[in-house]
Amino acid sequence: MTRQNTKFLCAVASIIVIGVLFSSCGRRGNLESPDSTTEIITDEHGNKITKPLPKRDKPFILDGLI
Repeated sequence: MTRQNTKFLCAVASIIVIGVLFSSCGRRGNLESPDSTTEIITDEHGNKITKPLPKRDKPFILDGLI
């Protein structure tokens, strides 16, 4: 093999390894189920009132990069 072919193969292998490493980034674990977005409350007359819940902000360590 020539020196130029060796450099090319090394560059291609490096790109593949970096791609595999970055493709595995993410959160580990089970999928999170969506939270309920409304709360149902009954008043003193028995009427049902739906009240929207405030959204929870769960920061992620890499959010600063975005």
